Amino acid sequence: MFSKLEDILTEVLENCFENRDLLLLIIDGTPSRVLQNQLTPILNTNLMGILKEFGIDKKSTIPSDLVITYILAIFISVLAWWLHEGPAHHMSARNLVHTLIRLALDGHMRVLGIEPN
Repeated sequence: MFSKLEDILTEVLENCFENRDLLLLIIDGTPSRVLQNQLTPILNTNLMGILKEFGIDKKSTIPSDLVITYILAIFISVLAWWLHEGPAHHMSARNLVHTLIRLALDGHMRVLGIEPN
C-alpha cells in the first residue's frame, strides 16, 4: 500500500540531501528551529520518564535524538496550527492535548482512519 509513497519520499529525501547545505541554511535559521533547539534539552532530560509514563520501555533501535526531533516537530507544528486554526474548530487546549495523546498512543494512521494493508 505504501510502496509508491515510500519511493516518492525516498526520492524527495535524496534530492534534499544533494542540496543539504542550502536546506540546512534555510531550516536552521527558522524561528521554529530556534524553539526546537531550546526545547530539545528539556525533552532529552525527561524522555525516559515520559516514555515510562506511557508504559514504554526504551528498547527501540530508533535513535533517541530522532525520537526527540519527531516529537518536537509534531508539537511545534501542531502548536502553530492550533494558534492559527484551533479557535475556528472550537478546540480547547485540553481537547488538543487529548487528540495529541490519542494520536501518539493509538497510532497516527489508525486515528486518522487509515489502516495499512
